[in-house]
Amino acid sequence: RCWRIDACQDGNRMTPHTFKQIRQAAGMSQSQLMAWLGLKDKRIIGRYEQGEVVPSGPVSRLMTLLDRGILSVDYWEDGE
Repeated sequence: RCWRIDACQDGNRMTPHTFKQIRQAAGMSQSQLMAWLGLKDKRIIGRYEQGEVVPSGPVSRLMTLLDRGILSVDYWEDGE
């Protein structure tokens, strides 16, 4: 199933553009999203957004839940 009708390609894969849109809509920097997702590679979010790396299933699922408002980042207080 597609996250946004106009943003999917290759079946159900989240596009780099959609990934970035979700992050920006959540009001998070790349560093904040990296920490929120529990990732350690500081370059990974940029690589997702540039299409160099395809997000794993769990990362895509969390981004979808964030996009749908099922998960929230409201607890984020101290920024980067």
